[in-house]
Parts: sequence; structure tokens; C-alpha cells
Amino acid sequence: MAVSKGILHNNQVDVCPRCGNTDFYVQTDFNGKIGLGIAVIFALIGLVFVGLDRPVYFYACLGAAAIIDLVLYLSLPEITICYSCKTAFRGARKNPVHQPFDLHTADMYDHRTKG
Repeated sequence: MAVSKGILHNNQVDVCPRCGNTDFYVQTDFNGKIGLGIAVIFALIGLVFVGLDRPVYFYACLGAAAIIDLVLYLSLPEITICYSCKTAFRGARKNPVHQPFDLHTADMYDHRTKG
């Protein structure tokens, strides 16, 4: 597949150069496993405080994890991802047509590849 004019001239994804698909979603460029790890670590620390009968510190740990998550969410850039082949486009300008992940659209592409 060739790279589209939108990508070449505007640095804005409109057609996937890998598979030719035109359906994309945007999400924060953050590894979900790291986010889960942060939540688990703070929850385990919080459980230690529950065992020490300090429930306020437990809630403080959960609040700290939520604040870290919020800061990362607000500070990290967004990436555009192709529903069909899962190609990630980093550094591209956001196309206003692309919305956050939609489970129904993703299911439609999963059914296409499985059957």
C-alpha cells in the first residue's frame, strides 16, 4: 500500500498504509501493563496499612495511584491506531474524525478476521 496524501502533506492519518483501512481510534500512548503494575503496587501497600489498622493510609495509597494515573493521562501524547491491523501512528496530528476506542467497531473487525 502507498502512503496517502493526508499522511504525506498534513501528517494526519486517513488511510492505513499497511492494510488500507480507514477506521482508526485514538488513545493515550501509555503501556497498560505499567499502569496495572502501578495500581497493584499501591493497592498492596494499602493492604499493609489495612493490616496495621490504618484505613486512612489505605485510601491515601489509592488516591496517590489515581493522581499518578491522572498526571500520566494528561501529560502523555495520543496515538492513532488502526482497528484492522493494530498499526500505531505516533507523532501524527490528530484527525478530528477519529474517536476513542469503540468496542462495537473493534468487534466488527475481529469477526472479519475470524470468519
